[in-house]
Order: sequence, then C-alpha cells, then structure tokens
Amino acid sequence: MSDITLYFDLLSQPSRAVYLFLKAAKIPFKENNMDLMKEEHKKPEYLQINPAGQVPAVKVGDFCLTESAAILKYLASLKGKKDWNGKTVEYEARIDQYLSWQQSGMRKPCIEVFIPTLINKITFGLFIQKNIDPKQAEDAKKALEVAICQFEDRYLKSLTDKKTKIKFIGGSHISVADILAYCELYQLSAVGKEGFYKKSPAVKQWMADVEKEIENGGGKGTLEKANKRLCEVKEKFAAADGAKK
Repeated sequence: MSDITLYFDLLSQPSRAVYLFLKAAKIPFKENNMDLMKEEHKKPEYLQINPAGQVPAVKVGDFCLTESAAILKYLASLKGKKDWNGKTVEYEARIDQYLSWQQSGMRKPCIEVFIPTLINKITFGLFIQKNIDPKQAEDAKKALEVAICQFEDRYLKSLTDKKTKIKFIGGSHISVADILAYCELYQLSAVGKEGFYKKSPAVKQWMADVEKEIENGGGKGTLEKANKRLCEVKEKFAAADGAKK
C-alpha cells in the first residue's frame, strides 16, 4: 500500500498536474477525491490537512504539504525521480525558475481568459454566469498572448543558445514544470481558446510531446481520465455556445 495520499479534484488544474505526474512517473498513491462543487475542501477534517482549504494537498505519514509546485518537487525527490526535477543542476535551476514564474506568468493570464470566457456563456457549479466587460476580456487575451510568447522564448530554447529549440523545459526529459504548464494551457481548450497555444508551432509540438510522455508513463487513457471533469465543462460550454449562435 502506498504511503502517499493525494487530496484532489480533477476539476482543478493544479490537482490534474499532480495527479498526472504521479501517474506518468509510476508513483503509487491513494486517492482522496474532494468535490469542489460540494465544498468538501472546506470541511473541518480537510482544513486540518490544508488550512487554506485548497486542493491539491498530499499527506505522507504525518507530513502534509500544499501548493502544487512544492508538491511536485517534493514527490519527485521523495521517490527518487531525479530526472523530473532536472537532469543537471542548470536544468533544475531552469525548472525552478519556471515554477517561480508559473503563478503570475502563466496561471494568472490563463485563468483571466478561462473563467470570464466560461461565465460569459454558462453557470457551472460555483461559477455564476454574468456578462464580461469587453475591454477587460481584450486586455486578458493580450496578456495571455504575451505569456505564451515568453514561455516559448524562455523555456523551450537551449540554456546556452537561444536559436536551438529543446524538447522540454528540463531539456530532453519531461519535468514537473512541463506537467504544470501543460495543464494550465490545456484547460483553455474547454472554452474554445486552444488557438492561443496552437498559434505557436513550438508550443503546439511541446504540448504533443508532453501528452505522449504522460501516456507512455501512465498508460493509455491516463489523459482521458484526468480530463474527464474538464470535458464536462467543455461539453456544457459548447452546447451553450452553439445555442447562442
């Protein structure tokens, strides 16, 4: 039996990232699914695991850890998956650089496009439908375009030669940073905004390479299972979008 318990909801992007890493890295774990729509993450027993009432969180023995980037790095180190944290000191530093940039540099612009686009069309669980200010939406789209350009330029190029493309953020081996970035961008597809990352051939290819590595490690159907709840959002959004055209 595994000593790792993952508290998560696959509706949550950071939860999907940790879940997919564990599957792809072949690390056994116990699943404790927290239904965000039922606010199970706010129950007193879970607040003892994560006082912030957010997912994901992990518990290993008596040790509890929150924040997806910290969880990913910790689990890779704990289970001897060194390559996931960087094959060299330099690539590990680049992975850490991305993880430090992720919250403001990638997650924020993605969320500021995803949620307004979603609630402009539908109500989904705790997300209530409302009209979005057009200027706010346009500013968010521009910020996301900048973020994706920065991602390609900073993290998909060689450490020493900007003209040389690399396969993953950590070089030739997929890393925890790739999983986190992939999940952030893929979420845009649920609201028909995958065009943002598909505009860049390099980012589009990187997405495909990440998917291949996840399926190779976790087995066929790993991504389908991880994205099942996101697909529910996608189906509801597509139905509403089609009805309004």
